[in-house]
Amino acid sequence: MAAERGQIMTMDELAEYLKISKSTLYKLADENRIPGTRIGKR
Repeated sequence: MAAERGQIMTMDELAEYLKISKSTLYKLADENRIPGTRIGKR
């Protein structure tokens, strides 16, 4: 999977791409350390 600028990725896809756990990814998102947009409840 190649990430392109402006591509929308799910948390599952991003966690796999960055090789980190989803819980770490959610923590980084909560701390505004990674850019993101909430769609729906998450």
